[in-house]
Amino acid sequence: MGMAYECLFEVVVAHDYYSESGMEAIFEFSPTTKCAELLKGNQLIIKRVTNGVKVLALADRKENNSFCVDERSRFRSNLDFKVKVIDPYFEAYTKLPCQLNSICVDFDGGEMRVENVKRALKSVAVHIGSGVAVDNLSCYDSLGQELGGYVFKKRGDDIFLDLSKEAEGGYFIRQDDSPIMSLFVAESLEASSFYCSVNVGDCFDDAWCFSKSTLKVGFEAKSGYWKYMIPKAGLNTWNTILIEDKDKEGPVSFDQSGEAEDFIEMISDRELKLSKVCERVFQLKGTTIQSATPKILVRHLPVPKKNHIQKRDERGRTVSEIYVIL
Repeated sequence: MGMAYECLFEVVVAHDYYSESGMEAIFEFSPTTKCAELLKGNQLIIKRVTNGVKVLALADRKENNSFCVDERSRFRSNLDFKVKVIDPYFEAYTKLPCQLNSICVDFDGGEMRVENVKRALKSVAVHIGSGVAVDNLSCYDSLGQELGGYVFKKRGDDIFLDLSKEAEGGYFIRQDDSPIMSLFVAESLEASSFYCSVNVGDCFDDAWCFSKSTLKVGFEAKSGYWKYMIPKAGLNTWNTILIEDKDKEGPVSFDQSGEAEDFIEMISDRELKLSKVCERVFQLKGTTIQSATPKILVRHLPVPKKNHIQKRDERGRTVSEIYVIL
């Protein structure tokens, strides 16, 4: 008869674009040797899930919400999970620098790990929880000083903390007067890799007690102007052309930005997140001299692909060039 296990905690790292377009594997988790030994010593097992990992404990375990660490080294006994980026197109959609090669999520029961820190990552969205009142949340530094400029965003019922400033120490998130999470995000000078250090529980004496069962750390997608390259060869009979956004709420407009040798260029009036590509429906329409009523030339204009490379135009704008086939 098999033994019954239940989930002690789960960690999921997800990119904004993929989290909205399907459960595709971008990251692969593996524990460090020290982490694996610590889990094994507490009779815990690891189960890999898409873009994350679950740590399971025996269902009849007396203290199923905590596990013990070596008291002599508990402040250095982090649970480190190396995260390998396995999707070759990940970097095309993220704001993170190209040298990203790993992420380490640390469950730290004691002091924050801050050695070899050069600067903090920007545009990191941390999942705080569901059904949390934003007005009751606040962010503090490691000295207990409340920090301004950190935005709590609401997406549906989920609350995220958007870290837009450089970090010089730990972040502590409080709901009313109760701490619910601490976070440190930094770049390692030695390995040129990035890690997130997240505490999801409180350390009492020689054991960790987990207050959250699931943690999601997500990285926002890039934004940029969309420039449609429309071939002149297919527009001989059309007097004017326009691009119409079918989204009625906050529609995007496109203006002709120039003409290449074989193309008419039409660029969006504002930046668009690449994570929204599946939500946008743009139509190409045209009018003739005989009729001013626009007719549909292309019902669904293409959107950037996963392997899309953004460029800088002459005005310094980040632009996604999208070629249209008529």
